[in-house]
Amino acid sequence: MKKPLKICLILVIIFLISLIYFSLREKKTTCIFESNQKDYQISTKYNIYSKKNLVTKIKSKSIIKSSNDKVLKDMKKDINNQYKTLDKKYSGYNYKLKIIRNKLYINVNINYKKHDMKMFIYDNRAMKEFVNDKKQYTLKGAKKYYKSIGSTCK
Repeated sequence: MKKPLKICLILVIIFLISLIYFSLREKKTTCIFESNQKDYQISTKYNIYSKKNLVTKIKSKSIIKSSNDKVLKDMKKDINNQYKTLDKKYSGYNYKLKIIRNKLYINVNINYKKHDMKMFIYDNRAMKEFVNDKKQYTLKGAKKYYKSIGSTCK
């Protein structure tokens, strides 16, 4: 084989391998939610991970600030019960809650490979708007959902 032909062949192979690699990689989309209420302020960052435009997982980090300790303790209790119930019923939830100096830190990871999306949609009919015909949570649907609750997505 001639040298220029070998170089072209190597470049084509490198290009194809790169194309395959980047198409299989997870894409990260970030949405931000902020709200100021009478007794607290909340700030949440949602990192949506997707492959081939299907959501594989969502990792969120929230900080709720309040000078009212009771508000934070009640929220922590309610949120803990909420995620415990969700994980028991649909699977795929991993969460941590802690209060430090007038702030409630909430870290939630939802693994959609373990999540029972069909049951979740059955129980939450409004979710039909955010999934495809196969009841898979799409990136477009996730962005639409987070925008509908007041988040800004990029």
